[in-house]
Amino acid sequence: MEAAANLRQPYWDWAVNSVPPDEVISFTQLTITGPEGSITVDNPLYRYVFDSSKPSLSANDSGTTIRRVKDDGTDDVEMLKR
Repeated sequence: MEAAANLRQPYWDWAVNSVPPDEVISFTQLTITGPEGSITVDNPLYRYVFDSSKPSLSANDSGTTIRRVKDDGTDDVEMLKR
């Protein structure tokens, strides 16, 4: 019961709407409401930051994942919404 009270996991039904919600692809930070109130955190679904002590894991210069890469190496979030 304690784990259920503390566990938070984002969810969207991709079978109903295949376009992820803005909380997944656009928001760099999210507000999470928990048992002790609300906190703002970096959005774990927006971008993953690789451990800098393991540079070989990163495939790009930013040290992060990039979604739908544009020619200039940045994210094309608008294309993901189509």
